[in-house]
Amino acid sequence: MGNARRWQILAVRRWEARSRWLIVLLAAILLTQGHLQGPIVRYVAAQSQRQIRVDGRFQVELLSLHPGIVAERVTIGNPPWMPPGGDSEIGHLELTYDLPSSDYATVVMEQATLHLTREENGHSNWQARPPGSVADWPSTDPKPAHAECTRYFDDARRTSQI
Repeated sequence: MGNARRWQILAVRRWEARSRWLIVLLAAILLTQGHLQGPIVRYVAAQSQRQIRVDGRFQVELLSLHPGIVAERVTIGNPPWMPPGGDSEIGHLELTYDLPSSDYATVVMEQATLHLTREENGHSNWQARPPGSVADWPSTDPKPAHAECTRYFDDARRTSQI
């Protein structure tokens, strides 16, 4: 047997070994995706400074150019700078991300009831960060898209809309 033939056999065996490891790795990722709900929900709750609860299906798709999350029966509480109550409820939520930027590609909400509130002091529950923080987004009027029910209370402007 010549040297070229031995190298071919060795190359095929290495390729087979790498393929087996890749299959084992992919299987491990697919099996553990069901266990990601707790860590993901806790991370998002900590980053958003809101209580988040998922009482229904939770599915994570990691192996994609547009990884995503599907969650059902999601409840999002008010941030700490707002009074308790007025939780928003989403029957079905889908988030997909663009890689490598990690920006939202799409956000889909179905059967959603959003309780949007701004107090007289200008604090609102749709603000991303506490009022006065450097990273705070501008406090503009919210424009929810396709929400089945939106309750909007603006004490600063003395308006409400249901």
